[in-house]
Amino acid sequence: ARFIRALEKAGRLNRAIEYLPTEEELAQRMAERRGLTRPELAVLLAYAKITLYDDLLASDLPDDPAMAEDLLRYFPQALREGQRDAIGRHRLRREIVATQVTNSLVNRVGPTFVKETMEKTGLGPADVARACVIVREVFGLSDLWDAIDALDTRVPATAQTALQLDILALMERTVAWFLANAAHPLDLAAEVATFRPGLETLAGTLDRVLDAEESSRLDARAASHTAHGVPEALARRVAALPVLAAVPDLVRIAGRTGRAVPEVAAVYFGLGRRFALEWLRDKAVAARIDNHWQRQAVAAIVDDLFAHQMELTVRVLEQDAETPSVEGWVATHAAAVDRVEPLVAELRAQATIDLPMLTVASRQLRGLTTGA
Repeated sequence: ARFIRALEKAGRLNRAIEYLPTEEELAQRMAERRGLTRPELAVLLAYAKITLYDDLLASDLPDDPAMAEDLLRYFPQALREGQRDAIGRHRLRREIVATQVTNSLVNRVGPTFVKETMEKTGLGPADVARACVIVREVFGLSDLWDAIDALDTRVPATAQTALQLDILALMERTVAWFLANAAHPLDLAAEVATFRPGLETLAGTLDRVLDAEESSRLDARAASHTAHGVPEALARRVAALPVLAAVPDLVRIAGRTGRAVPEVAAVYFGLGRRFALEWLRDKAVAARIDNHWQRQAVAAIVDDLFAHQMELTVRVLEQDAETPSVEGWVATHAAAVDRVEPLVAELRAQATIDLPMLTVASRQLRGLTTGA
């Protein structure tokens, strides 16, 4: 509904002409837990592409040298190999790049992703697109998407959708991270060069930084995909994404403290286990959401919990230059820890967790980072 209203406000859409539901009809559908029909979604998909294309074409994104591969991928392989220089001089290269990025974004993350991210961050569509390209390259998402597409007719469509949703969850987390934490304007090549090695390092050391329970959860996620015919290698790559989503935090902390990524990861995930941070984030995501503002509240809580984990990791690493230890840090901050642990234990004992409870938990955890 918000996306439709935004298009109307911008003068880009007349919902009556497009046979889209009125505000009253949308409210009724929400009350009945019904969404838009496929034809209605197709209309919004088209408008999302038209709008984003215009915005990107008006920006400097198509001129970025880092977008050269997107330009090349538009052409057949034979032309890419023999006419690379000519393609780079193509008179419609800007339009082609804008089209490629637009189609990739809207097809992969949906028609409202860019608009919703703009609302959360206050940044423009080109900024969001840049962050999406960075995440795509750092995490090798193009290969994952191609592998999922190659499963057409080989596995149920629901299995492919589940894989895509796992990637979308990664995108939601990491795109917001780069928009909030990286220098602007985002330097595509520099950000990829900074964070891609950290991704490769963490992916190669997961068996050393995850405990038995976390490894078991990763195995279970992979098994949920292979049970529907997804190849083991692809299933495990996608199953690891919730863990690998921490890479931006880990690389930033490593640069801040001078520690290696595996050492940072051991403390980061150790703190997550010690204070049930992943469990709290899972409960926040699973909380019942009835409107846009509750969705924003959930996003804020999740972001805060990640921020607490990052700042706590820095504090642990800076406390001991030789052998940083989560338990050693806990022992020297017993008063603050003693205020948090009973609260977390009480939350774990509850049958249901709501947003006010999570808000209180996040505030108590913030006390660990402020020394309160």
